[in-house]
Amino acid sequence: MEEQRVERLETEVGSLATGQERILKEMQEMFAAMNARLDQISRTGDGSSSAFNGGGDFPHFNGLEDPTSWICRAEQFFDFHHTPETERVPLASFNLEGDAQLWFQLMKEETPITTWATFKQGLHDRYGPTQFQDFFGDLTKLQQTGSVRDYQTQFEKLLIRAGRLTLDQQVGCFVSGLKENIKTDVQASELRERRDKGLCFNCDEKFSPGHRCKKLFLIEGCWPDVEDEAEGEYNAEVDLAGEELPEVSIHAIYGARTPQTMRVHGNVGKHQMTFLVDSGSTHNFLSSKISRKAGINPTGFGKFEVSVANGEKLASDGLCKGVCILVQGVPITVDMYLLPLEGCDAVLGAQWLSTLGPTVWDFSQLQMKFNVGGKTVVLKGVTPQDKIVNEHEICKELKKKKEGVILQIYSLVLQDHDGTSFPKLDLMSINSDLKHLLLFFDDIFVEPRGLPPPRSHDHVIPLKEGSNPVSVRPYRYPQFQKNEIERLVADMLKSVVIRPSQSPYSSPVLLVKKYDGSWRLCIDYRALNQNTIKDKFPIPVIDELLDELHGAKYFTKLDLRSGYHQIRMHPDDISKTAFRTHQGHYEFLVMPFGLTNAPSTFQSLMNEVFKEYLRKFILVFFDDILIYSSTWEQHFEHIKIALSILRANKLLVKEEKCAFGQEEVKYLGHVISNKGVAVDP
Repeated sequence: MEEQRVERLETEVGSLATGQERILKEMQEMFAAMNARLDQISRTGDGSSSAFNGGGDFPHFNGLEDPTSWICRAEQFFDFHHTPETERVPLASFNLEGDAQLWFQLMKEETPITTWATFKQGLHDRYGPTQFQDFFGDLTKLQQTGSVRDYQTQFEKLLIRAGRLTLDQQVGCFVSGLKENIKTDVQASELRERRDKGLCFNCDEKFSPGHRCKKLFLIEGCWPDVEDEAEGEYNAEVDLAGEELPEVSIHAIYGARTPQTMRVHGNVGKHQMTFLVDSGSTHNFLSSKISRKAGINPTGFGKFEVSVANGEKLASDGLCKGVCILVQGVPITVDMYLLPLEGCDAVLGAQWLSTLGPTVWDFSQLQMKFNVGGKTVVLKGVTPQDKIVNEHEICKELKKKKEGVILQIYSLVLQDHDGTSFPKLDLMSINSDLKHLLLFFDDIFVEPRGLPPPRSHDHVIPLKEGSNPVSVRPYRYPQFQKNEIERLVADMLKSVVIRPSQSPYSSPVLLVKKYDGSWRLCIDYRALNQNTIKDKFPIPVIDELLDELHGAKYFTKLDLRSGYHQIRMHPDDISKTAFRTHQGHYEFLVMPFGLTNAPSTFQSLMNEVFKEYLRKFILVFFDDILIYSSTWEQHFEHIKIALSILRANKLLVKEEKCAFGQEEVKYLGHVISNKGVAVDP
């Protein structure tokens, strides 16, 4: 009995020892992993806990290089360090330099950037190419002029911006741009590779005697022109095999009118249609939508591509053979390719025109004469008539097409004999009483002349105790920027915005490109702002402002002209605004952009000016003023009060950015109406 107890005790002690050894081994492995992790953190920095550990090897961006390349390197850094989404924008902005840093500072003041996606989009919009640059078109036009390596580098830069292309499309574009002697070698090597693998030259299937390709392929070649004899109902059927890729003109796709086209009315069965006679299109085309309505189905060849004259490709749903149409009493039987046409219902192209024989085409009279069966046929074109469309139709068209051009006609500005410009308000669609009211206050819609009056809210720059005058060396500028800086400084001297300075303060100048391609002169006041005591004046929250609009039906929006420049600098602080260019030393007499307390000064002035009416019928967010009322009679009086206040305080308004007496208006990124507030799409 005693022996059994001893054996059981020995067994339990042994199991305890085994468990202790296992626990000890696990602890050793855990500590080894922790030490390895600590070594990695000490070498690379821990992006998951804090991405600000000195920035690590995060790339810097100054606005001079391609933003796409920099964003790619930044995202590689984020992935490697497991940087959280909330830390990506602060880390990226911390590593901006020069022009890019100033851009971010301006953007942060206007619209806070909180997500990495918004940051990337803003960076592309500011430093990337314009939206009108066609990278795919540039890619297809790229030609090798130097070495293959240089050509490959240029090709890859365009490829990354051209959008998604299949591997075959990439190879085709690359080979087509090579020099002819190299291109021949590449194509020959491809044939040898297919022969070695036993593949068909025209498809990717294995080749064997009697092999037939499963998919259609295009063979380009030349053949003599053949004139068809036309009797009675003439037929323009052409076999697709061996024929060039069908091509449609831009006029047929988008409905543009040119001297090479003419529109005629006709019928397919019971359906009335508009035909575009277009010598620029190689074949005949029918709208896919019309074919479904008329019950015309494709009879052969399946789906394939049609080339557009601008280099694009459109997918065709097939070929409809023997379509019978009637054009002004003339029966015609033609083959028609299906396409998503927008400018017309069908196109009669060179495929049909070539069957007519001698043709007289009078574009001035929109007439076309030809012979059919010994009889002269005259087709009369439709006289173009301009149509007025409303905003809903325009929005529908914009959704259909990826790109377009909208032109707007502006009223001209009259000039007095001394060259002074006076704005001309567009009063055509405004209530007659409101017209007279705006004309009565026309003195607040003029360009500023001289300095604004001194006010209780002249801008001051309180410095931290012990601060020394800030003096930062000017940046280096390329020659073309020096010319632009000289021009902008001369304009500001002429308008008395600045004056020559002998101040011990000096901040550098930056040129920031506007969206219209012009330049804005900005002063880099970051060093001065670090020494400035911050003003804690409350800035309005947009959502809280918009909550006040419940029940309003009529709205007027006013935009102050050059808002900051309508506030003077306090005489004791003018010297602190000094900046230096390659040409001289200057200081501001009005409040410049870029000062840390400038938004607070401006908002405090607006609140002081309109304090009796805020949240009653006036909202103010910096230089954007909104007047809102529930009835027209009230709104008229409210506009009169607001304009009177602006006149009394000598505040000027930019009339081309104003909207008067509207039932729907855009304000601070929102669309406001009596139905409520919605985000501006």
